[in-house]
Amino acid sequence: MNEFGERTSSHCNNEECKITCNKRVSLLQQSMRSNSCVTKKSLDGLRILLAEDTPVLQRVASIMLEKLGARVLAVGDGLQAVKALNCEVDSEGTESGQHSSNEKRISLAKMQFQSFYLVPMDSQILKMDGYRATKIIRKSEDGTGMHIPIVALTAHGMSSDEAKCMEVGMNAYLTKPIDYELMVSTIMSLTRRKDSMDEE
Repeated sequence: MNEFGERTSSHCNNEECKITCNKRVSLLQQSMRSNSCVTKKSLDGLRILLAEDTPVLQRVASIMLEKLGARVLAVGDGLQAVKALNCEVDSEGTESGQHSSNEKRISLAKMQFQSFYLVPMDSQILKMDGYRATKIIRKSEDGTGMHIPIVALTAHGMSSDEAKCMEVGMNAYLTKPIDYELMVSTIMSLTRRKDSMDEE
């Protein structure tokens, strides 16, 4: 498996990562220059929580999203993603459901969910896979009126995998190697939809 989408080791040599990332970013920039739909600030101001455990993919995706104006927080496993969104989990990584008060829970959840516009998430990420993480996030949204778009990033392209992603509450599905132009257009579509829902 290689740096262009297929899973490799969760660790890599720093210099090797840097060279690979620079090459990949350069290729993507050349591709995006020819695409009139993707401008330098297509994602200006969007706060994105990226959950990806492959170092090269995490770095390349972060760099490209930031170059398009997004602000990216990258995490390396599903449990970190859940915690970044303030979803309460117990020591075994399952939703605790224990809250000091429902009102306080809703207030905290709204505050944290509003910090991010979207979550691209590896479906097979370490510690807690994307399916399980999405279920916890969706349950934590109950009663808050919030709904953060989640985009599955997966190495599997079978229709059954797409169906599984939709079943747990993900909003879109992208296969690896990631087509970054498609990723950007997907993000733009979902965040526009989110903005219109927030205004209602």
